[in-house]
Amino acid sequence: MINKKSIEIYNLSDDREKRLWQDCIFVFDSSALLEFYSYSDNEWRSISENIFTKLIGRLWIPQQVEYEYLKNKEKTSRKPIKAYKFLIECEKINNGNNKNLEQTKSNNDSGYINKISQGVEEINNLSTKEINKISGQFKSLKEKIAKEDKHPYFEDKTFIEDFESVIKDLKESLHNHLNIFKDELAEFEERIKKEIANKEIKIEEIAQNDPVFEIFNKYFEVGEGYSFDKLMEIVKEGELRYRSKIPPGYADKPGNADKEDDKKGKEDDKKGLSIYGDLILWKQIIDHAKTVKKPIILIINDIKEDWCYKNEQKRIEKPREDLIREMYDFTGMEIWMYTFSQFLYKSGELLKTKVDNKVLENIQEIEQELLKEKENKSITTAEMLGKIGNNEDRNDLIKILRAEDYQMPSYHHPQEEDYWREEVEVENSIGLRQTIRTNLLRVYPETFNSCDAYMDIPMSINPDIQKVTSPRLNKTWGVIAKPTPSPIDGYFRGDFTYNNPPARVFGLYLIQE
Repeated sequence: MINKKSIEIYNLSDDREKRLWQDCIFVFDSSALLEFYSYSDNEWRSISENIFTKLIGRLWIPQQVEYEYLKNKEKTSRKPIKAYKFLIECEKINNGNNKNLEQTKSNNDSGYINKISQGVEEINNLSTKEINKISGQFKSLKEKIAKEDKHPYFEDKTFIEDFESVIKDLKESLHNHLNIFKDELAEFEERIKKEIANKEIKIEEIAQNDPVFEIFNKYFEVGEGYSFDKLMEIVKEGELRYRSKIPPGYADKPGNADKEDDKKGKEDDKKGLSIYGDLILWKQIIDHAKTVKKPIILIINDIKEDWCYKNEQKRIEKPREDLIREMYDFTGMEIWMYTFSQFLYKSGELLKTKVDNKVLENIQEIEQELLKEKENKSITTAEMLGKIGNNEDRNDLIKILRAEDYQMPSYHHPQEEDYWREEVEVENSIGLRQTIRTNLLRVYPETFNSCDAYMDIPMSINPDIQKVTSPRLNKTWGVIAKPTPSPIDGYFRGDFTYNNPPARVFGLYLIQE
C-alpha cells in the first residue's frame, strides 16, 4: 500500500512549519553570520533585542561555522569601507592578463562624483564648441548682409549688433555658471570625503571592538569539532558524494558547479579540507540533531544548488531532498532552510517578534545587493569570445574564467523546466532514429532567445540530429541550426561550467505538442 505520509517531510505545510518553529534548533551558517557586518547598528541591535532574546538556548552553530566565521569576520567587517570609497571612485573589475581582453571594466554602479565631474567637463567642452559654431554662423551672416550694393542687405543694422552682444553674454553666462557649479561640486566632494572618513573610523572601531561578535558570543552555543581522523573519514566520503553530486558541498569541488551563481572566483577558491567544509558542518548538524533530538532550521545565505532550490526572487524554496532524507534517516528529525531575510519575516509571523518593517526591507535589499555584486563581475559572451584569437589565447581565457568570477550568459526563463539526463528519441538527416540520454533538456513555456527549448548532449553522440522527441513530455522539436560546441570544455546547460566532458548545444523549435 502506498504511504502518502512518506512524502510529507519533503514539503512544508503551514501546520508543519508552525510545529517546527515551536521546538526546533536554529542553526546559522557563516554566510548568514557574516552578513551582519553589512547591517547598520540599529538593524543588528534590533534583531538581537527582538529575536535572539526570545531564542536563548535554541541558537546554535557547528564548530565548522565558528571556524569560517572567525576566519573571515575581520575582512568582512571592513568591506563596507569600499562601498563608501566607490561613491567617488569607479570600481574596477579586473579582466585578467589576456592580451586580447581589456584589462579592466568599470562597475556602472559606482564612481558617482567622478562621473559628475566628467559630465561638467563634457558640458563645458560641448557648450564652448557649440557657442563657437553659433558665433561662426553669426559672423558669416553679418558678412553676407554687409554690402549695401548687393542683396541681401538691411539699412538698419543696429539689431544685428544687439544680437551679437546677446551671443557674447550667453558665452560669459554659461562660463560663469559652470565655474560656480564646479566650485559647489568641489565643496560637496570635500564634504562627502569628510563623511566617508568618519564612516571609515566608525567601521574600523566596529572591526576592532566587534559588537557583532559580542552578540553572537552571547546568544549562540557552539558545537564540538572533529578529530583529524574523523575529518579524513569525511573527506573519503566526500570524494564519493561529490563524484555523484550528492549534497551538500559538491559545488565547492573545482569543476563541479552547475549553476551560474555557484562558480567561485580566484579569491574564493577552496583547497584542502576547506573543499569539504559544507559536508563537515552538515555532519556536525546531523550529530547535534541526533544528540538533542530536535528538528533543525538552517539559516543560510549562500544559497547554492547543493543545499537547496531557490525561487525567482533568489530565495530558498526548499532544501534538497537528499538532505531532508539523510537527516531523517540518521536522526529521526526534520530539517528546513531559510535565508536570513526569510527567517526575520517568519519570526514576526511565528514568534510574534517586533522588528521594524524598514529593517526587514533593508536586509532584503542588502541580500539583493550582494547578489548584484556577483553579477557586476560577470562578463558577456560577446565581450569574451569576440576577443578570442588563436588556441593560445583561448587557453589563456579558460584560465581567466577559472581564476576570476566571470560568467557566460545565462539562458534562463523564470518558468523554464529543466530535465537532467532525459531520454529522448532523435532522428537524423536520413530518417534513422535512436534513443539517447541528454545532459540537459531545458524547455521554455514560450519562445525565448528564438528557441522553444535547448538540448545539451555529450560530444560522443553523433551531432546529425534533425528532430528531437520526448516521450515523457509528448513533445517534438526541430533543430533550429547546426549544433554548437561549447566554446570552453564543459557542459553548456544554459550557463558556463567547466565540467568534463565537453558538450554540444542545440537550439530547438516546437513542431508538435
